[in-house]
Amino acid sequence: MKIEQYAVADLQLAFDNSKVMNLLEKRANHLKAANFEKANAVEVEMTEYKNKNLDDLIKPKVFFATFHTEFAYFTALNHIDFQF
Repeated sequence: MKIEQYAVADLQLAFDNSKVMNLLEKRANHLKAANFEKANAVEVEMTEYKNKNLDDLIKPKVFFATFHTEFAYFTALNHIDFQF
């Protein structure tokens, strides 16, 4: 069997970064309103959140894989216990 029959064509990783995105939006709104002190406060909050939660932020929560062949897809389904 050729290796291409097992190959992954594309892999997308999804992270749980909703809190960071909300803080970025909050900071952007303060910057647009020229509330620089509030924007700086949000920046500090983001940094503290990142420092406390870095491991969770960089760990993918789910992934989406596209395979080159249907055979590769079904082979992957049969190996549920693989480690990611």
